[in-house]
Amino acid sequence: LNNFRYPIEDVRITATAYDKNGLPVATGEYNANDYQIKPGSRSGFHVFLHEKLPNSSKYTLTTSFEKSEDDKPETLLLNVDTNSKGTAGSYKVLGEVLNQGPGNANSVKVSGIFYDKDHKVVDVDYTYTNPDIITPNKKAPFYLSFYTDNSEIIKSVALNVQSDEYSLITNINQTKTKS
Repeated sequence: LNNFRYPIEDVRITATAYDKNGLPVATGEYNANDYQIKPGSRSGFHVFLHEKLPNSSKYTLTTSFEKSEDDKPETLLLNVDTNSKGTAGSYKVLGEVLNQGPGNANSVKVSGIFYDKDHKVVDVDYTYTNPDIITPNKKAPFYLSFYTDNSEIIKSVALNVQSDEYSLITNINQTKTKS
């Protein structure tokens, strides 16, 4: 969650796990799924630790980021066609992105945060449109699919789309999570 009054970018999350004596046993880091996070907006992330952790381990998360000098224009329209729970723990989101900007949208990335009934994060994921460059007034589809232990617990989804140049067009329907 960006609690600042300005957009941030290059957001990096570092996780450090500690044993019962407070000694570090594992660390890992990863970038947030979105290129830029606008004020009041959220981005998902994964941090993978490859070491086996002790039962009584605790962890800390720290972030680093840059203040963005560029507030991307809102010109990408996100349309979701299908949002469904598949077989064997799969979850799928199918849709398209329309570039309403004056120039090409490059590296168009769709990211999602998936919540349970208590609005706790179940999973996060992202994908690129195909093709990932969208010319002005053209559309490109996206397919976001992942596997989870229990897709039935997913009750709502928050989606975002960004390119190198543009951000999501926000309106009353797109800022709400959908189930």
